Amino acid sequence: MGRAKAAPHHYCRASSQNGIESVGFTHADLKTMTQRYDPTKLQDGWNTLPDGERIFYISNPALGLWACRDRFAPDAII
Repeated sequence: MGRAKAAPHHYCRASSQNGIESVGFTHADLKTMTQRYDPTKLQDGWNTLPDGERIFYISNPALGLWACRDRFAPDAII
């Protein structure tokens, strides 16, 4: 089984295009990207878009990519 191809990193904010691209991100229009990667339709984890592109979606990046699922159970004691 092959490894997943890393998608380009897009950043959609009011910052200047030059500022965004100077740190290795690709500038993109927020409306366009929200239509393509609609957060109301994506599930946490792997998703396949209608054109076949596979992406890994994290609804709340603040929780961390490597968080332990058991710590988020309603009865978890942390």
